[in-house]
Amino acid sequence: MSPAAARAPLWENDSVVGYFPRQHELPGVEFNAEQEIKDCAKLAERVREEARDAMMVARFRELARKRLNEENRDADDPDALGLAVARERKVWTRTRLTDLGVERSAWWGWPNIYTYTKSLGETAGSPLKPASCAASSGQVLSNRRWPTPFPGWNEGFTTTAPIIFLVLKGQTQLPANDKLILDITPVDQVASVMLAVTAQACVEEPALVHQAATGDSNPANMDRIIGLVGLYKRRHFKEKETGVKLLNEIVARMEPRPVPMSTFEKRSVPMFNAAAKRASSLLDRARPRWGGGRAGDVIDRMKSTVDRVQEITQKRLKRLRCFGRSPSTTPTSFARTTCARCLLASEKMNRTAALAPGKV
Repeated sequence: MSPAAARAPLWENDSVVGYFPRQHELPGVEFNAEQEIKDCAKLAERVREEARDAMMVARFRELARKRLNEENRDADDPDALGLAVARERKVWTRTRLTDLGVERSAWWGWPNIYTYTKSLGETAGSPLKPASCAASSGQVLSNRRWPTPFPGWNEGFTTTAPIIFLVLKGQTQLPANDKLILDITPVDQVASVMLAVTAQACVEEPALVHQAATGDSNPANMDRIIGLVGLYKRRHFKEKETGVKLLNEIVARMEPRPVPMSTFEKRSVPMFNAAAKRASSLLDRARPRWGGGRAGDVIDRMKSTVDRVQEITQKRLKRLRCFGRSPSTTPTSFARTTCARCLLASEKMNRTAALAPGKV
């Protein structure tokens, strides 16, 4: 995605029909969501057809036999080999489709597949008939529940969960813009908005999009969220009954803090990741090409440890990078949030009036 596309603001009252982030860079280019979906379907079919190519089938078979041998399983067993080949084909197809999706979304200007497909869904819903309704909960983390099973319940490893997990594992520097508003809305309330909009669509034409968000009335910026995670970490390690008590007291006081991306790149995970890559390369060159004896064994063990560090830091890096975006990349208007809240209030009053006439 080009820097210009990344900076281009998109307001809620802008037309979504024909929109794509690079439209100002590509004058005269038309974007049609329905055609894009059809093109993606054709692209997926071509990938599946490529997976049935004779050369690719032979490649999957070779990889399958290699995996079975590594797992000390019988590579000549037809059933095991058939399942292993099917798995290799599935992995290759998924990876290939992901790569093509990333490439396609980046070319149009979207930062990732999620925003690309979300925009396609919103745009494709625009030409719907008046009797139909499209509801969108944009800019919302709707994976927390209230009040069941308990406030703050987070099901799955999504969005804020990696932050909490990494902080508890010792990460203290988080690449985040402290002014970035992160909407956290209980999924129960998002479901209520969708039900209310559906009910409204039964009697009248609703607004095309209702945004369920908290950023207008109760904004939570990244500085506040990271601070709350730090308070939770302090309580967690102070109340922890296992481990060394003194060490728990020290860790409890090592709270996370937001840092600029430049600081994060120089002093945190990226630095360790780059160092691990260099060390791995040096160990590769230092290892004897033949024989080696005890020295070769030592180098192999060191390289295994370094490669593990590289793998861990790379995974952590992927989890952290999504929190370094500037708020200027996605300026958000909360006009329709108020609309959704009023709609919910109206539906609640109507239900109360129906149950207890004269008391409203």
